[in-house]
Amino acid sequence: MEVGEVLRIDDAITGYDRNKPGRPCMVVRVEQRPRAGAWVLPRSTQGSQGTAVPAGLLPGLNKPGRFMYLPHFVSAADLADCLSLGVLEDPHRQRVLDNVNDVMVDFEAEL
Repeated sequence: MEVGEVLRIDDAITGYDRNKPGRPCMVVRVEQRPRAGAWVLPRSTQGSQGTAVPAGLLPGLNKPGRFMYLPHFVSAADLADCLSLGVLEDPHRQRVLDNVNDVMVDFEAEL
C-alpha cells in the first residue's frame, strides 16, 4: 500500500456513504504501528465537491469523478482484502493530495 494507490473499499468500512460496496478510495497517508492502516479519500461520480479526476486513469474508473476532501481512517486489517486498482499518476495524484484536508489527519495524530 502506498500514497496515491486506489483501493476498492466498502462504504460500510469507511463510513463514507454506507451503501456502496467497493468504492474507489485513494490512499493519502499510511500509518504504521501501533495504529496501522491508511487514511483514504472516497471517490464519487456524483456531486460537485472534491478534486475532479477524469475517467480511464485506472482500470475500473470508467466515469469522471471526484475524490473527496475529508479523509477516512481504515485499519490495516480492513484493508487486507481490498482490491487495488493501481497508483494514480501525477499530475492527478498531486492535485488530490494538494486538496486533501490534512487538518483532520494531523489532529488524529495528536490524540
